[in-house]
Amino acid sequence: QEAHVHGVSDNIEVMAGVEVKSGSPMKIDGNTKSKPNFMDYIIGGCELNVCFAIDFTSSNGDPSKPGTLHYLNPTGRHNDYEKAIFAILNVLGRFDSDRHYAIWGFGAKYNKKVYNIFQCGDKA
Repeated sequence: QEAHVHGVSDNIEVMAGVEVKSGSPMKIDGNTKSKPNFMDYIIGGCELNVCFAIDFTSSNGDPSKPGTLHYLNPTGRHNDYEKAIFAILNVLGRFDSDRHYAIWGFGAKYNKKVYNIFQCGDKA
């Protein structure tokens, strides 16, 4: 069967009804080739723009209380969101073409109004 490559995955991906494992042979335009992996896209010139979205809904708890996802520890210890952002940047940050990372937020309530999406900081 013939499948066309779209998207990047190191796991099993179903495309046009064909199950393909990354790196396994597949037919593309009549030729048998390996499905590209993440590094193939980067080496081929694909550029990334890493961005983050932070969930500000109340389900994350009060940011002034220890143990909540957004807690800002006065000692400087990172909360779970900060840890996740740094872990992702440690892997993907080096592939970002301009090294500027947009950070978006969603679900914040401010002055009795809910903001479904907004940029965090001066630039997104």
